[in-house]
Amino acid sequence: MTTAPRDIWGFPESQRWVYLLLSACVTASFLIPTAWLADAPAVCAVRTTTGVSCPGCGLTRSFVATADGDLERAFQLHAFGPPLMMLFGLIVATRWLPRSSQRPFFPKGPMAHIAVRVIVSTWLVWAAARACGWLPGP
Repeated sequence: MTTAPRDIWGFPESQRWVYLLLSACVTASFLIPTAWLADAPAVCAVRTTTGVSCPGCGLTRSFVATADGDLERAFQLHAFGPPLMMLFGLIVATRWLPRSSQRPFFPKGPMAHIAVRVIVSTWLVWAAARACGWLPGP
């Protein structure tokens, strides 16, 4: 039984859409004018329907502020925006390097799983605190 060829992160080569999506997010962050987002209405279905910010509310604006170099505003809009954009940028940059210079980007093993769980848990606790009004939202 043969398996599909895999890239350095363990994704099958057929899932290049992941890299294209991350590339589009990073590129769009640099192309969207900050002034355009300041006047744009909220497009989050959860926020529009319930009035409560979802865990991802403010990420687009935070990415654009990060690309503009306004880190203070970026962190105000979404605490995980600048670090997440930096991670996306690293993934995109390392993805398009020549194959000989690529090394595994994400560590594997139990410590990697623990790190992912801690980060996701922290994000969800932060999002719940923001939804309850204990932290300022976008």
